[in-house]
Order: sequence, then C-alpha cells, then structure tokens
Amino acid sequence: MSRLRPSRTLVFGAFLALLVVAGVTPALGARSATPAWPYTVYRPASLSSSAPVPLVVVPVYGSVPAAQAQMNMNPAADRFGFVVVWAQVLKSYNDVVHASGEDPAHPYPDMIDIGNVIDQVVASQNIDPNRVFMTGMSASGTLSYRAACVLSDKVAGIAPVESVVENPSCRPSRPVSLFATNGTADPASPYNGGDGFPSVSDVMTMWRGFDSCPSTASTKALSSTTTLTTWGPCQSGAVVQLASVNGGGHSWPLVNGSAHFDGATEIGSFFASLHGAAKSQTQLSAKLVSVKVKSGPPRKIVVKLSASLAAAGKATLTLAGKAAYSRRVTVPAGAATLTLVLPSRLRKGTYRLTVSLSNATGGAATLSRSVRLPR
Repeated sequence: MSRLRPSRTLVFGAFLALLVVAGVTPALGARSATPAWPYTVYRPASLSSSAPVPLVVVPVYGSVPAAQAQMNMNPAADRFGFVVVWAQVLKSYNDVVHASGEDPAHPYPDMIDIGNVIDQVVASQNIDPNRVFMTGMSASGTLSYRAACVLSDKVAGIAPVESVVENPSCRPSRPVSLFATNGTADPASPYNGGDGFPSVSDVMTMWRGFDSCPSTASTKALSSTTTLTTWGPCQSGAVVQLASVNGGGHSWPLVNGSAHFDGATEIGSFFASLHGAAKSQTQLSAKLVSVKVKSGPPRKIVVKLSASLAAAGKATLTLAGKAAYSRRVTVPAGAATLTLVLPSRLRKGTYRLTVSLSNATGGAATLSRSVRLPR
C-alpha cells in the first residue's frame, strides 16, 4: 500500500487508505464525539472463557476480509491463544491536517475510536487488560506506532510492518514492547529514511530510549534473508526487536516472499512471549525446568528454565563452597535454554549450579540444583 508523504496535502474520501498517520501524543478530546465504527471479533473456539486472555487489535483501512486473508492473524490466534479484533478506521487525521485547521475539535478520531473498541472488547470477551497488543502493515502499522504513543495506558506491545514513527515528538507514558519488520528496499517507508521519513535505525534508537533498553544488541538469522536484532532486557520487562528483510519491499512477510518467514507466526509468538503490560511487571519469577549434563567433549550443561520477565544475571558452579565456573547469562520472558560449555579443568564431582537473575525494575530470582559432572 503506498502512502502520502507528511508534507503533502491529504485528500480524504476515495483516498482514505493512503493516509499517513503520525505518531504523536495529542489531546484526544471527547470520546463520545467519535462514531461507533464497525469492528469484527475473532475468538478461537478452543479459547478459555473463564480465564482472561490476550487481545490483538488490527486496524483496517478498507476491506476486513482482504486484510484477514493477507495477514493470517486468525490462524495465529488459534495457535497462540488470543482474541483478534479487526477494527475499521474510517477517518484518520495526522498532524499535517490538524495544523491546517481542519476539524480542530476532533483531530484524532482514529485514536478515540480504537480506545473505545479496546474498552468494549476487553469487557465483552474477558480480555486481560494488561495483554492488549496491536499490529498492522503500512498505514495500519504506523497507526500501531501512534497507538503505542497515545494509548500506551492500554497497549502493552506493538508489531508494525513496513512502517515507521512519523513524528519524533511521540512519547509513550510507559514502556511498550516493539517487534518491527522493515524491508531494506521498501519505497514507501524508506529503510534509510528520507522524503520526510526517519530511518528505521532512528526509530529503533527512539524506541530504545522510550523503553530504557541497553545500547548493545543480539542478532540472529530469522530466515535466509532476514536478520532479527534484539535489545533487552529493557525497563519493566519490555523488549525491542527489529526484523530487517534484506531486499524486502512493501509487503506482508511470507515464507514464500522476500522475508522467507511467516509474519503472523512470528508476531503471534512475540505477543505470546510478553507477560503483560510493562507497568505491572515489577516482580520477577523464574522456574528451573530441567538440567542435563552432556559428556562431550566439551562437557556441557543444558539448563531449561522459564521466567516471567526478560532478565540477566549469572550462572555459577561451586564445589565445596568455592566458585569453579561462572558465566553471564540473559533470558527472555517465557521459556529459555542456557547451554553452559564447561572448561576442561573442572574435575569430576558434584557441583552446585546457581542461576541468579534480575530485571530492570529490581526484581530478582535465584535458581539452584546439584549437578554431577563426569570425568
């Protein structure tokens, strides 16, 4: 979907799908002034009705069935266990329009309406209000960024595709997790910026600042054409990730497309890994699932654990009360596996393995187990 540049005059009506939605923190005005735009709820048949569940909001310009067919978020909801609301956006003003004096009383109807939709679906579908997320592509992706700025009291994480924050004055009221997907050859949201748009790198720097993330990052191959960069753990358990598609254009990520990965699966997995809104995530809990020793060489200890928040710390082996081995570790929220490659100098014996973790808000957890090392 092509989009108008911020400097151009925006025309509504037949060109509604081309609107640019700026990431700003506006005064929303009276919520009752916005019409009740239509929305469609998809709830997996197998989803619990007694326990609160997550919600993924997808704003839609145009046809909801077309958006559903393109994004495949309903099957992802079946797999990961969340409700999807497909929310029509029928009127969207960005800062350029607002500055021109058009409709000064109600300059941001999209944000008012989406806030209303979230409230209604949270109440009607037994949604966990701390696990409300948003995704979208192109203008809808930019709308996800703006919702994170304007509705950060309601939205815990976003996954915008082929879009950027289009106003650097955006400032969420609290950390909001981000999983962004951008193609390096996207002509509509230029990866390196230009024509009024910030670069993807600038957006990541901006969001890392919002979430108080470390400057260092880890990288891995998400597919043969896509690199995933992760900054974290960030404040209150938030995480910032960027999937850079080498040579990718303005399209939804598909296995048989330029991204060589399934966008719905990765986005669903990302949201499933977030254990609630950042404001509520101050306590860290962790569980040691299993510890296995592999004889090698080299000898290894494979530790499987789970944590309520992304955390960092140290894994230590002690023998007769003395530290024999230690290594810094980081774990994401959810399930994690640590592989400790042991030096040959460690002799046979029964050691005490201790994994000490802490998160950005001061939460701490310590896991411990006896480990028998072979010769």
